[in-house]
Amino acid sequence: LEGPLAIWDEDFRLVVSNHAFAQSLLNQKEMLAPGTSLEDFLNLAAHSGLFEDAIGREGEWAAASAKALRAGPIRDMTRFTNGRVHQAISHKTPSGDTLVIGTDITELETARVARESYARQLEQAHEIAHHQAYHDSLTRLGNRRFLNEELARLSDILHQKGGRIAALHVDLDRFKQINDTRGHAVGDAVLCRVGEVLQNLVTASDTLARTGGDEFVILRYCGVRKCPPARELANAIVAAFQRPIKVDGVEYRVGASVGLASTDVSDVSDLLTDSDIALYKAKSLGRGRAHRFDRGDFLEMAEIKTLSDDLLRSLDAREIVPFYQVQIDAKTGQPVGLEALARWRHPTRGLMTPDRFLSIAEDLEVVDRIDQLVFEVALAECMAAFEGVPAPSLSFNISSRRLMSGGVLLAAQQASDYPGQVAFELLESIFLDDQDEATALQLDALRDAGVELEVDDFGSGHASIIALEHIAPDRLKIDRRLIEPITTSTRSAGMVRAIIDLASALDIKITAEGVETESHADILRSLGCGRFQGYHFGRPAALPEVLQAWWPEQVRP
Repeated sequence: LEGPLAIWDEDFRLVVSNHAFAQSLLNQKEMLAPGTSLEDFLNLAAHSGLFEDAIGREGEWAAASAKALRAGPIRDMTRFTNGRVHQAISHKTPSGDTLVIGTDITELETARVARESYARQLEQAHEIAHHQAYHDSLTRLGNRRFLNEELARLSDILHQKGGRIAALHVDLDRFKQINDTRGHAVGDAVLCRVGEVLQNLVTASDTLARTGGDEFVILRYCGVRKCPPARELANAIVAAFQRPIKVDGVEYRVGASVGLASTDVSDVSDLLTDSDIALYKAKSLGRGRAHRFDRGDFLEMAEIKTLSDDLLRSLDAREIVPFYQVQIDAKTGQPVGLEALARWRHPTRGLMTPDRFLSIAEDLEVVDRIDQLVFEVALAECMAAFEGVPAPSLSFNISSRRLMSGGVLLAAQQASDYPGQVAFELLESIFLDDQDEATALQLDALRDAGVELEVDDFGSGHASIIALEHIAPDRLKIDRRLIEPITTSTRSAGMVRAIIDLASALDIKITAEGVETESHADILRSLGCGRFQGYHFGRPAALPEVLQAWWPEQVRP
């Protein structure tokens, strides 16, 4: 036998051994003398430097090994300092002797270790793949798949133990503006911070998931015992995001709307859909609030779904048309401008104003398509109507998303064919506080193309004077909510005067919207306002009607 072999008598004194026994276990050529006690042999072995486990604890190792062999039988694996691995097997013979055989199993052990390492790698890979399959890679929260499985689990608990499940659908109110103006890197950082805020608001037993974009869903199960009401959580979320969140030292105001549904009213299978419907209702009521689902919301949502389908169809059918509202020079009383406004000529519902379809268009992300369609048609109509004669200025509303698109620069180039001045109107509440270098470059490109820039609804947002000076628009349009009370409130008149004086100091022209009466016009004229727009001079109408009222000589026979 090539491997180590030794026979010990019933008193554990050596009877016989081979050369391999001395060589591999004691690192010596001379065979061990018969009669050597087991303890003496193991002490020699412990101090030979061959046994990994014995180094630094030789006496302890020798005593433990002797005790184990005497108790027998053994089947131990031993690692040597030269990298080899042996397996020692003992067997008690009928005569009372103990036979010990050693086998070199280095290759087998190496293969076993490799197999176990591979198995661990597979297990780790499976855990990583499972985590990725059920979690959002950006926020590390659960994803939609995770949410669905959690809902199924909670549904089983509900059927077994009773109680109720609540679903809270959370959507950020101003995330798109941040993403469009600050870039996706900032947008991603904001989403991660939002996830952290939500995690601090939910309980350990709640389920929190990011279901896509800037939407998050929370599931809360309440058993027969009381638990924190889901409505309180919804209100806490709204309140938390009324305050700015800070990312890399910069504050962002994202706001949040929450839709809440519960199995008190909804079936489990409809819970996520109903909370989404409630979310839509919360946003339609003005955003920054929570709304609980009821059956009436479902009927309203069905109507919105019908209008959504119709709106997409209408864009292809070019049913979105421009209506025009005249702008009047404050000194001469003559028409000097037109604002092109979107109207929808619905085949069965008749003429529809933006308040009936704009929120739907925003959800469908087709506002820029509507802007473009109104621009193309209005430009063509007015070019034909005012060919060869002095043309009024022509103003168009554009969304923040369209502002940063390449299409708006193409539109500006097309506008150069119009004989009058073309202006693009930008919402102050969306635009001024979020300007950055990319936005500034885009505005400069529009100016270079000959387009004027107007800030619409000025006074309704929170723009700083510094931002106003930096952007330097050509014109401010004072929000109608500031204009309406000036005939009865000296305080309101003073606020309007301050805006006009500020604009004058910055060499910015002023248009007052919402001029409803001659008294409004007289006061605004005395305050130094340069241009009027409002129902006192005409409601938005199709171009032929506006021409008949203000430019009758341009009406085709």
